[in-house]
Amino acid sequence: MHYTRLELHFRPKALWRRGILVEGLVPGNVLGATVHATALQVTDTLVTRRQAKRRHELVAHVLGTAKTELPDDYVTLGARTPVVVGKSVVGRLTAVWTNRHSGAATHLLVRDTRRQVRIIPAELIERIATDGVRLKLGKADLNQLAVFRADAAIAADIALAFASALPDPKARRDVKVRVDDGHVTLTGVVDAAEVRERALRTAGRVLGVRGMTDDLVVAEALADQVLAAIARETAKKPELAGSPVRAFAEHGIVYLDGRVPTPAARWALEQVAIGVPGVRVVVNNLIAEGESPSRASESGPLTRNR
Repeated sequence: MHYTRLELHFRPKALWRRGILVEGLVPGNVLGATVHATALQVTDTLVTRRQAKRRHELVAHVLGTAKTELPDDYVTLGARTPVVVGKSVVGRLTAVWTNRHSGAATHLLVRDTRRQVRIIPAELIERIATDGVRLKLGKADLNQLAVFRADAAIAADIALAFASALPDPKARRDVKVRVDDGHVTLTGVVDAAEVRERALRTAGRVLGVRGMTDDLVVAEALADQVLAAIARETAKKPELAGSPVRAFAEHGIVYLDGRVPTPAARWALEQVAIGVPGVRVVVNNLIAEGESPSRASESGPLTRNR
């Protein structure tokens, strides 16, 4: 995820030879990055002179220029660095992702010959040297790797795809989409299982989606989900169990009926019900043992909004 990494994006048309080599990692658009070839740890950054002047704290840590000779175990990567599979150059580097705390390279971004940016996990790197980055896979395998796209672009394409896949405007409004680092989460309450399946299938086909989380709730199954959650809770805490609890759901409002051992159990099961995704309101008509229906309803049903 974004918060666990630093991103160094290589400027494609920058004047490499005029770069300033500074100690540490400078996230954003840079000329290059110095990497320990064995440990795959990014140690230094090649920046423009303007960047070096703007970041006054870096001036004291200038190590040299792009022409500075590096130790044998270190290589400077940039937009001109070729990526090799077998005997063929399959693309050029566009960026490196590192662990925010350790500086270890976790992924390389490579623009392939089709001009798509592929995400290369560090474990697929066979060797980093001055002549390029060699990968441990074949050409066909490269095309199976995830494509990198900005979250905003993915979200826009999902919205466009939903326009045809979900022709009912209400269905589109019911499905909420969140994209975080290529991972798509769908939430909301939909009217039918068919809408849920179509939304999942459509979003999963969008280019750049690297994972899916399904938090969609089908309205017609909401009562069953509440009863299942209550059954799990009473199995863990037998003191909550009484006569079988009944649940009814409509428009995200869940109605609970039945008898429970104590007022505390009535409140606990209400909390379980409101915790089920898709439940907006719980109307609690549960009656504790020893209470008469008239006494239990003196103050009306307990209602809790999410």
